[in-house]
Amino acid sequence: MARLDTLVRRAVETIALLKRDKHELSLRLVQLEELLEQERSNTRQRDKLFQSNKSEVDHFEGELNDLKAERQVQEGLIAEQTGTIAKLEEELTALATRLAETEQLASTRDTISAQKSELEAKLLAASNERDEMRARLYQVEREAAGWVVTLNKDDAKKAEKAIELIIKRIDQVEKRVGLSQKNGAVDATVAPEIITAD
Repeated sequence: MARLDTLVRRAVETIALLKRDKHELSLRLVQLEELLEQERSNTRQRDKLFQSNKSEVDHFEGELNDLKAERQVQEGLIAEQTGTIAKLEEELTALATRLAETEQLASTRDTISAQKSELEAKLLAASNERDEMRARLYQVEREAAGWVVTLNKDDAKKAEKAIELIIKRIDQVEKRVGLSQKNGAVDATVAPEIITAD
């Protein structure tokens, strides 16, 4: 009987211990389930966050690709504009050169025109001088013809020398006129003196 009581007490204690362990295990299981649910919730949140981040990353990658494509287009436009600018600079340089040549040509034409006017004036003066000398020669010849009977030898020699001098100077003027007509210039070194009767 005593042994049976002992076995009963032990059984009761064991049952109580098992109930307590079961209760503790139940609590632990509830805690674990809560933790598991919390982890599942956290995992879902992390998945959502990951999907959101992935969506943003994909969006940013798309924008980055668009920007890269736009950059390539801009670089192409810049290269084209650079080529156009270089071409325009070359054309501007060529135009500046042509303008300088045109201005130089205009200046040369003005100089030639001035020289031509000056040469024409000199030629006209030389022609007038020649005509005057011819008229003077004609007058001297007429006077010399009137002196043939009345002049003595000395006067005749003087008249002859004067006529020769006038003829020589007329030849010089005619040479100057001929050179000016041939070369378009008057020789300034030949300057006949004013004819005066001795």
